[in-house]
Amino acid sequence: PLLLLLLMLFFFFFFFFAFALAGAGAKEIRVTEKAQAVLEDAERLAVERAHAITAPGHLAFALFRDGGPSDLGPRVVSQLTADLPSLRKALLKLAEAFPSQKPRPQKAPWSTNMKEAVAAAEVWMQERGDSFVAVPHLLLGIMASNKKVAEALAAQGLPRDLDKLKELLEKRIGKRPIESASVENTYDALEKYATD
Repeated sequence: PLLLLLLMLFFFFFFFFAFALAGAGAKEIRVTEKAQAVLEDAERLAVERAHAITAPGHLAFALFRDGGPSDLGPRVVSQLTADLPSLRKALLKLAEAFPSQKPRPQKAPWSTNMKEAVAAAEVWMQERGDSFVAVPHLLLGIMASNKKVAEALAAQGLPRDLDKLKELLEKRIGKRPIESASVENTYDALEKYATD
């Protein structure tokens, strides 16, 4: 009986700590609707290409994709001397650099580099005093954390200097904190219907 009791206690504590440790590293981030759509689009691209992981190249392509969930990337590029079709081609090449697998995966979890890009986006979110990670944060996050993507974007005319990129992005989103998941819809409406 004592041995049985000790065994039961051992298994109880083992499973308790295993579940506690498994959840300790998991952190939920709050993202805007458009940022969520871009992240989902990046994973969809990875799955369509039969890639086992979603990487920053997938995210970068999703940010600038024609007809993608957010038009922030193309709008930023239109303000610069960058060539959008060439940029998309370079980003697609980065996204397709991963080996495909058969059978095609149902999901493509984030790679370590993708997690680093989102973590860098969160840093800028916190610096600005925002409550949600938005599309501009994601763009800055991949530029700050992934050398290959940053080089591809800079080669097509986006500023490599993060302070210049922050300045450019803040012109798009303003100085007010992002406190709503749907705030980017407001930016789009203002840009579409507002006149000087």
